[in-house]
Formats: sequence, C-alpha cells, structure tokens
Amino acid sequence: MVSATPDHVSNAENCTTTVNIPDHKGEVEQNTTESVTSVSASENYDKIGGFLVLLAIGLFIAPFTYVIDIADSIKVINNGDFELLKDSFQNFMYFNITSSLLLLIFLFFLWASFLYKKQNFPKLMTIYYVLNISTAVIILVSIDKVGLASLLEPKDLKDMSTSLFKGIFAAIIWIPHLFISKRAKGTFVN
Repeated sequence: MVSATPDHVSNAENCTTTVNIPDHKGEVEQNTTESVTSVSASENYDKIGGFLVLLAIGLFIAPFTYVIDIADSIKVINNGDFELLKDSFQNFMYFNITSSLLLLIFLFFLWASFLYKKQNFPKLMTIYYVLNISTAVIILVSIDKVGLASLLEPKDLKDMSTSLFKGIFAAIIWIPHLFISKRAKGTFVN
C-alpha cells in the first residue's frame, strides 16, 4: 500500500510511502514507513558557470571577427578598382558587409539574452548558428560563382573554409549542450 500526502506529491519534494513487508515465515506483516526526498526537476543556478563560461568567451570574441570582416570589405570597396569590377562582385561585397552587420547586431541580442539568462537563449543561439553557417556557405558558393576564387590567395580560401567548419563544429557541440545540459537548463530560466 502506497500513501502520500497531496501537497508533497504536487511539489515533488517529499513523498511518504508505506510498505507492507512479510517476515521470513510469511505469517506476520510489519509496517515500515520510509521518507523519500527527491530533487526538484531542475536546479536554478544564480551564476553562469561550467562549460557555459566557454560559450560566454566565444560570444564576446565573435563581434571582433565581424568588425574585422566589415573593415576588410570596406577597404576593398574604397579601393579605386572597385568600380571596374563586375556587378556580381560588387553585389557579393555588399552581401558580405550586410550579412556581417546583421550577424553583429544579432550578437547583441544574444548577449542580452545570455546575460539576463533568458529562457529563449538556446533557441536564439540555434538561430545564430544556422544563420552564421548559411551565410558562410552562401559566401563560399558565391566566391566560386563570381570568379573571385582566382583573385584570392589560397590562404584566404582556406581560412574561409576553416571558419565554416569551425562554425559547424561549434553548432554540433553547443546546440545539444544548451538543450540537454542540466546546467544550461538551470541557468536560462528567466
């Protein structure tokens, strides 16, 4: 026979169970009452800690890469030969600047969501990774279509490919961590 008070069951903090155990001869029953305390479904963490510190470092370093990318693109546009290049190359440069600027703005929303430990942070981080990877793929494909690959140094193409794979690798690690980790679930609760 199991009995529990409704208040304790609804809060999932304390459950009292009564177990009837027959003695070794099977003739007399003894009543044993045992109190079980269960841990609440998720713990709340006041501070950002654990592996989330690494994510925080990445979030605060990422804007610098976008600023550098925007500055490099503006340098190319301000170069005197920009007007002589094909329209497709000009469109590529404008897309590169616009996408970097939009991702930079999105990072500020991520920062706010991260620092205020909002519940929507894991979803926003997933959207950020999808946008970041999609943009990198579009840029790499358009480099080939525009014919810019022949103008770029092999090192630059390798750096772009490496950054795409780093983005994919980061997404593979952080997206599941944010949705599965006990620490992440207990941190982003506001």
